[in-house]
Amino acid sequence: MTTARIPIIATLLLTLSLLSAAPQPGTSSADAQLARSINALAGADAAAEAAAARKILELGDAAVPSLATLTADGKSVAPRLIAVELLGRIGTPGAIGALLQVLPAEKNLAVRGQICIQLGYARDQRAVLLIADWLKRINPRALDDVPGPKEAQPSTCYIRHVEALAMIGDERAIPILEDFARKIPQGVGYGGFVSNFVAGAAAEALDDLKDRATFWNAVRKCPGLEQTIGPLFNHLRRDRLARFRLADDEIFRHTLRGKTILLSLQNHQDPAIAAAARQLLLRWDNLAI
Repeated sequence: MTTARIPIIATLLLTLSLLSAAPQPGTSSADAQLARSINALAGADAAAEAAAARKILELGDAAVPSLATLTADGKSVAPRLIAVELLGRIGTPGAIGALLQVLPAEKNLAVRGQICIQLGYARDQRAVLLIADWLKRINPRALDDVPGPKEAQPSTCYIRHVEALAMIGDERAIPILEDFARKIPQGVGYGGFVSNFVAGAAAEALDDLKDRATFWNAVRKCPGLEQTIGPLFNHLRRDRLARFRLADDEIFRHTLRGKTILLSLQNHQDPAIAAAARQLLLRWDNLAI
């Protein structure tokens, strides 16, 4: 399940909360570039707007303080959702830290869901307990649909919390999700569709997490293997093009694509990553789930 995208033209709302459109004397070149990019978002040229958004992302940490302020303090949901997504796409420690700081107190369901998904993409294990705290405190019986856009409905918000835990892949989430799944009521919404939808998401997340746990338990039975393959999984998590960012799922599930990924990495320019891929290929059959 993927997050809904906000049309790029909506990012013109960032002009209300970010830097002024015209750079002032004495500002840094990064500030000036950010101001010019945001000013371009207000134009009628869709191509120019897309280019401006790319420039904001290219600035990286230079754009984080303004995006973080908008995420935490913005009064309109639409620009906050955009700011959250941009922080997730920037993906630096400062950007992810801003999302972690906002999440505990965030009450808007759509914004919470978007933050969770971005933290899931980042595979940041610091988010596990923050997400778990919300799942423990909120009554799953409040799953009934509410007026408003789908992304702001309780059931969608629950599912995004659950999906984020699955993407992060931390084994600590297994008992959290098991407890949550037990509390999901039967027969809520459209003849039980809503509760079944949430229960299905929780079951799928648990399956993924248990696959990972089984894989790592097999790895730990091979002395030294866990340390050897660590660089490979760190490499997959850091992949900014997202080609392999979630590819470790294929390895955990022992799929043909997982093996193909390892074959493509066994000659990687980083010797540690190449060695990790070769070691996993040597033990591929013994690590089957």
